[in-house]
Amino acid sequence: VLTEVTRPPEATGAWLENKTHPPRDGHFCMVGDPQQSIYGERADLAHYRAVHDLLTTSARGQALKFEVTFRCDTAIVNRVNELAPLMLDGQDSQVEFVKLQPRPDATEGQVIRLDIPSNLPPKASVLRKARTEANVLVEWLKDQGLKKLRAPRWSEVAILCPRKKWFNPICEALHSADIKFQVQSTDVVCGDSPAYAWFTALLVVASEPRNGFEIAGVLREVFGISDQSLSDFSQGDGSLFQIEKPSPGTGIVAETLNHLALARSEAMLLPLRDAVHHLAQTISLRGRLRALPESHYNPAELEYELDALLIRTAVAESEGKSIADWADALREDFESTRAGETVQENAVQLIGCQKAKGLQWHTVILPFFFRKIHQRAPSYPRLVKHPREREMMTAFEKADVPADILEEMQQAVDHEAQRILYVALTRARRTLVLVDDSTLFANDKKSFAEQLQLKDGGNLTAWNSLPEKLFADKNAPPAEKIRKPVKTKTLELTSKNERDVAIARARNFPSRILPHTLARHGSAKESELRMDRDAEESPALLRDQAIAYGIWWHSLMEHTDWSAAIETWECHFNTLLTTSPDPGRATIEWNLFLKSDLANELRKTGLVHKPEMPFLWKSKPSRCVEGVMDLVVSDKAQQKILIVDWKTDRVDAAKLNELRTTYAPQIETYLESLRSLTSFKVQAGLYSTVTGKWLPM
Repeated sequence: VLTEVTRPPEATGAWLENKTHPPRDGHFCMVGDPQQSIYGERADLAHYRAVHDLLTTSARGQALKFEVTFRCDTAIVNRVNELAPLMLDGQDSQVEFVKLQPRPDATEGQVIRLDIPSNLPPKASVLRKARTEANVLVEWLKDQGLKKLRAPRWSEVAILCPRKKWFNPICEALHSADIKFQVQSTDVVCGDSPAYAWFTALLVVASEPRNGFEIAGVLREVFGISDQSLSDFSQGDGSLFQIEKPSPGTGIVAETLNHLALARSEAMLLPLRDAVHHLAQTISLRGRLRALPESHYNPAELEYELDALLIRTAVAESEGKSIADWADALREDFESTRAGETVQENAVQLIGCQKAKGLQWHTVILPFFFRKIHQRAPSYPRLVKHPREREMMTAFEKADVPADILEEMQQAVDHEAQRILYVALTRARRTLVLVDDSTLFANDKKSFAEQLQLKDGGNLTAWNSLPEKLFADKNAPPAEKIRKPVKTKTLELTSKNERDVAIARARNFPSRILPHTLARHGSAKESELRMDRDAEESPALLRDQAIAYGIWWHSLMEHTDWSAAIETWECHFNTLLTTSPDPGRATIEWNLFLKSDLANELRKTGLVHKPEMPFLWKSKPSRCVEGVMDLVVSDKAQQKILIVDWKTDRVDAAKLNELRTTYAPQIETYLESLRSLTSFKVQAGLYSTVTGKWLPM
């Protein structure tokens, strides 16, 4: 921020009290703290410094150092001043540490080192180590209480981690200890909220009364109708889930469908705002949201969000939108990131170190101090800025970047990690807890401990001198007790015999097998990947692109009208080509497909095509198989069924047998399932998009 100073004369004393120099009238000040520059991808520290130097050397520029922190108590300031200089040393483009001064009315404060003992073997998994640390930390947290932590409430206690995935074991431990918590670092999307999701689904089914998929979802999620009831009603015919006209029959499903159909028919005669209010009121949407468990949802927040959506509906009406238009707009924003959540009362806060910038809590805990922080590998092609000369260069792969520049780029990443640690260390107002898990993660590198220069001995003496116990502040107000989540009443069974029968039946629940997990992947697998990988597990952008292309190809095949002429296929492909993550590859592979034996087979007359066909088969009393087949083609006249599985793996023709071997268990499960569920002759195979080859199994 650049601002021109117009300082009243009486301000001079205040500036001097804070041990800074008052700016001169008419001069420009550049406001910013390079020590807290932690977003290197979008905030160029070197450019900031260049502008700063130009200003401070000009006639109207003046350099000021703001040393007083109005956040941290004295002990925290002293420890930061002791530990940070070796990190922020001003060497090799790192910023130079500015010594902090506590505010005039600062209290004593406290900084401790919490030792995590461990009897785990050195080769124990990272997850096991993390769970061990989380359990010890949470038990310690519960024993200390708010009084020793010097926090007025549990929402003033924050646990900061450099990676969001590291929260999982801490969440598990907090939940087991009945300590309420709130994760503030998840990328929450609009559709994660029941208020938004249910509201959107209601408008979608009103505008698409024959959308059986969405209608079944509304019955299941909003009205709480069981899967068994839905199955009994439809008997496998999804078209029965409709609200365009009354549904015959009785029972909870038919009655609810007719209730929705009547509400829709009445709403369609009203303006948009009145129509939506009528739909929400008719199904008691507000009451259904209130009925959700408070342990998972904040009722006040859900009601506030519903009111906000109703207000936005009025705006949509003023813009001339119909119910269908408004439903489409809500669906488009379904995956958009929501605004930050309000802090839940009396809940321990879990938040990422970067997101903690600009925030403060009475107590801050930094766990996993010695655990390795994985960094995402840079993606190529990319534009690379020379760290010193500031010139741009294009790199199509890592080999295009000179070794010295790569080294400086890595150094910049390490320097930013040090500044992130500095930010984390200065978020606490009264109590800072540094977790010493060196016995668990003794050999890890790229950790906070390494950035703080603990392992090479630079700050080790200061680290070891930290006290290990908390002490309550005698002048603090009474601390709040941990409020346990409300538990629902246990269902009382009428007799011991019923309980015994229920336990016996529970032992017979079949295990669930997912066919895609049976594939025999080697170390070089590429595109048939799980979709829930964390960033630090994902080796490169190439894998992400392979996933995106595989999804696009499957979507193309799913929505192709196989019973239409080939010209219709072509038109459909050209429409979707612009959405492909790799249009060049898509065009080549589409042309290969059109010339393939499989395409000729799919064009035959008299076939019934079922893309993305779900199935559930109880293979044994103790096992069921559930999955989705890419394409199932049945020939009633010939009493034959063909199962097609699309594979977008990048393989050459010489490795097709290897591809067949990899996915054989998955396809064999498909074959076994359909052969057991039908009297037709069943065949199956893989289609390799890269080679254009059909591989029958």
